[in-house]
Amino acid sequence: MKEINSIITSFVENKHNNEELFLATVVNVQGSTYRQPGARMLMTTSGKIVGTISGGCLENDVIEHTRLMTDEKAKIVTYDTNAEEDIIWGFGLGCNGVVDILIERIYHDDPLNPLGFIHQCLFNQKTGIIATVFSVSGNINVSLGAHFTINSDGLVNSNIAESVINNALVKDAELVLKNQCSIFHKYQLSSGEVSVFIELIQPPPNLIIFGAGRDAIPLAEFAKSLGWKVTIFDCRALEITKERFSMADEIILTHQLVWVHQNNCYPIKEKV
Repeated sequence: MKEINSIITSFVENKHNNEELFLATVVNVQGSTYRQPGARMLMTTSGKIVGTISGGCLENDVIEHTRLMTDEKAKIVTYDTNAEEDIIWGFGLGCNGVVDILIERIYHDDPLNPLGFIHQCLFNQKTGIIATVFSVSGNINVSLGAHFTINSDGLVNSNIAESVINNALVKDAELVLKNQCSIFHKYQLSSGEVSVFIELIQPPPNLIIFGAGRDAIPLAEFAKSLGWKVTIFDCRALEITKERFSMADEIILTHQLVWVHQNNCYPIKEKV
């Protein structure tokens, strides 16, 4: 969670720059791999890199691929990490698996920009679904790297041209939400086949700490290091609490009782 928070922060800060942005996403794996599907790495033309998609052995090669992308099309790069491939390419992987990485240009004004959608989910503390096409075979009007998103209110956005696939994705997104787990799915059409990674996007957990003693400081620091949201309640209403817990997202100094519902806190109008 901390890594995606860093990627989103860098993406937002880059909004007013004129740099090109590239996003690499692990979309499919077979066997043993260092990172799992959903791992991301943001790259800028100035050389800034945030996040990782391997143990450090693939990143430089992925960057080289971005320099060869002269059009707007996304591309899939497959790394076979078996022993023979490792000897040939010298990546030093040693994982004995296969990893597919989607590399795409991203734009702040693109309504299907995956980082923009993830940012929206995290900011609103809402769950969402991103479906990404990572394989197309046959004569199908679907682009590699096409996206489908659906937010917690059921609003769908897609640049997948096949309505049959969009309708199926709505149903499969409901299944992902129900099971709270990302999945892969192949959609068979009479004219070909499309493989999609359907990813569950979840906001970070909100740790609510009641009490602002010194023993709560390491707990808050540990939660923030994981990328969690941290809320501190101090019933003594001491201003020094803000200095102690500068890492917290929210500090509430109150003498009132509160009740917590779905990660939100509500004051009870009764004095302690």
